[in-house]
Amino acid sequence: NTGAAWGVFAVGKGGAAIDVTTKDIVVNQPGLPINGGAGISVYSVGTQKVTSANISTKGDDTDGIVTGGFFGIGGDTTIVSTGVITTTGKDSDGIDAGAHGFINIKNTGTITTTGASADGIAADSDLSKVDIESATISATGTGSVGIHAFGVKDVTVKTGTVTAGATAVDANSTTGNVLVTGTGDLIANGGDGVKAVSTLGSATVNMGANKITAKNTGAGLSA
Repeated sequence: NTGAAWGVFAVGKGGAAIDVTTKDIVVNQPGLPINGGAGISVYSVGTQKVTSANISTKGDDTDGIVTGGFFGIGGDTTIVSTGVITTTGKDSDGIDAGAHGFINIKNTGTITTTGASADGIAADSDLSKVDIESATISATGTGSVGIHAFGVKDVTVKTGTVTAGATAVDANSTTGNVLVTGTGDLIANGGDGVKAVSTLGSATVNMGANKITAKNTGAGLSA
């Protein structure tokens, strides 16, 4: 779908489950600052599932994939990305998942964002846990985080190489445990290499022999 604010837009009425599988998507029109545009946008208070191939968006406020709507109140959410996600605009995340329920994201391709405040992956669950497994991410715009993960319960992040304009990996839980593991190097050009925080649980970071580099004022590891 070329030239529209959304490649796919789906709403589950009355809490109906959403299951979207797509081929390649190109969006050349910027979204709106309030509710934005996206390659794929789905929202349901029921379960949300997205399986995607290549996605390319151009313009501000146009995520690659967004779930949970503007207020992030979706149900259990699963996102599987097997292709290349590319965004070029400000506030245009590669994947932006919001939910009351469990968020499970698996990215086996690559994610590249170049705009300011355009995170590679952003996942926020205000009632449950977050589990992210990702390959290569490059989010090089000013203020852009490679992976942002917040959950009330356990937060688990397994990542490959990440290059970010701000913090490379930011993982936070209020009541659960936080675990960050890596199979590639992390480079943070304007923040911490890894920030792992749990208010009531434990925070563990295991990068093996991979390097964590924080340029400018950031710490290599903050826990």
